[in-house]
Amino acid sequence: MHVHRARPQPPADSRAWRGKSPKHGALYQVHCPDSPHVGAVFIPTGAGPAAPTIDPEFARHAVGSMRLDGPTVGSPRAAGRYVVGMSMWMWVTPSATTFGPAIASATAGGVTVTANAKVPSIRWDNGAAR
Repeated sequence: MHVHRARPQPPADSRAWRGKSPKHGALYQVHCPDSPHVGAVFIPTGAGPAAPTIDPEFARHAVGSMRLDGPTVGSPRAAGRYVVGMSMWMWVTPSATTFGPAIASATAGGVTVTANAKVPSIRWDNGAAR
């Protein structure tokens, strides 16, 4: 993430100040290399650089890079015939891409966002009458 003082600063009557005053600070541009978005923050005079604002786009990028697959359902006879109304066992073989945890990160400058996904349970719905 890059934060630098905007040059030139907007005129004092500009809406960019959002109620702040150039007498009390300056506007800084914030740019994240992995994102097309550019933002602006007001930093009061004498204050250090603002804490980085985390763009939700980083979280979307991290989640988008995760590999999460639907589980493969196991049954005693995968290609067999079954009797309606009889009990049947089904199972799922856990793996990192079905149950997780799946962890992915996205980094831009000094900011890293980490997404963590884990399936806590599976609910079976065979479409049976309730």
